[in-house]
Amino acid sequence: MSGSPYRVTDEGLKLHILVSPKARKDEISGCELLLDDRSGEMVVLRVKVRALADKGFANKAVLKVIANWLDVPKTSIDLISGSKARYKTLLIEGLGKELAQKFEQCLLKNVS
Repeated sequence: MSGSPYRVTDEGLKLHILVSPKARKDEISGCELLLDDRSGEMVVLRVKVRALADKGFANKAVLKVIANWLDVPKTSIDLISGSKARYKTLLIEGLGKELAQKFEQCLLKNVS
């Protein structure tokens, strides 16, 4: 699979994720290629959370899982699109290149 689920921006790191609510446990399960009729192919980070997709519980759980995984404050992560969808885009504020390196390191640890 080629591509990346993130893009470095002036504000930090834009991260595309696909959320699975009501999972057995909170976890990052790696990257996937998502096929979409509108945008074609895109790579997303798969995030599983135990929380229900009701009243924003799953969104809050996603922010917590990503913050813990990347070791960044929850307050540095904003949900910028997809608040009521499984496919979401997050903005992680900070130095984009450093966050991208941290992301790649976490992904390698997660896969091995």
